[in-house]
Amino acid sequence: VSRRSHFLRMFPGILLLVSAAAPLCAQQEGVLSYLPDESALEGWETLGDPQTAEGDDLFLLINGGAEIYNEYGFVRAVMHSYEIGEQSVNIEVYEMEDVASAYGAYSFKTGRGGEPIDIGSEASFEDYYLNFWKGNVVVTLIGFDTNQETRDAILTLARFVETRIPEEGARPEIVELLPPFSVGGERAQLTYVEGTLALMNRYRFGNEEVFEAKSGVVADYGERKIFLFAYEDEIQTFDRVAAASDRMASSGLYTGVTADDLGFSGKDRDGRFLLLRPVGKYSVVCLDKDSTDAFSAMEEVASRLAFASEGQVP
Repeated sequence: VSRRSHFLRMFPGILLLVSAAAPLCAQQEGVLSYLPDESALEGWETLGDPQTAEGDDLFLLINGGAEIYNEYGFVRAVMHSYEIGEQSVNIEVYEMEDVASAYGAYSFKTGRGGEPIDIGSEASFEDYYLNFWKGNVVVTLIGFDTNQETRDAILTLARFVETRIPEEGARPEIVELLPPFSVGGERAQLTYVEGTLALMNRYRFGNEEVFEAKSGVVADYGERKIFLFAYEDEIQTFDRVAAASDRMASSGLYTGVTADDLGFSGKDRDGRFLLLRPVGKYSVVCLDKDSTDAFSAMEEVASRLAFASEGQVP
């Protein structure tokens, strides 16, 4: 069995599901510039031809997950496989609409247990794969195993791809508004969301779109979760919070419900206490094991938002 065939069996949801590649348009040729070539990496060889996708063609390129990329603002992608000695690595490069979209896709893909790596704007190494983002690009590199040789191969290719991405970028401002740690010292796992799919993957508030926000952030501290959604002004925030309260109250997902124009409170099906309040131009949701902890979290977030509105660092 060839190494190429072995790789295809190991990662059926990552590599192209059709054998014939369509002719490349100019933009697809541009996305190839992120990839290393054999002449630039001594000892490395490429496996087969790079595969590209643009727009809805992403559904042909990956088996599951295309909906999330499209929600964040997917533009085009390229994937290619490399080997050196016994190590094989697959590279996936996703070009997104803007910096916020790239960070969002990165934050959705990464988990709490990843090891921070100094590559790109932010990088996380988990088991046999590395994710990083830089500018409007998010990159995933996948190896066969967790051996040090495989890890070294992944890092080598990641650092090369990083040099091919000229744009820099910072996290969306809303992400920096939440506490980086909980009171108990748990570091937040942050997810920037730009739509319903990503949000519902983190927590289901109801049977439909609840908050109608263009963007938001989820901070998961373990037992505690905090959600922040941004609106144009305080008037819109009050309107959206009132509507969200009605929808959540009628969803059947909560008990002990209190819902009015000033927000919502109740217990979810896991027995956790949920508190929703408008704070300036933001709606804030605090989810914790009891009401005391949820109100404490709400007070902390409201204080940080007040500092931020005055131009001070929270």
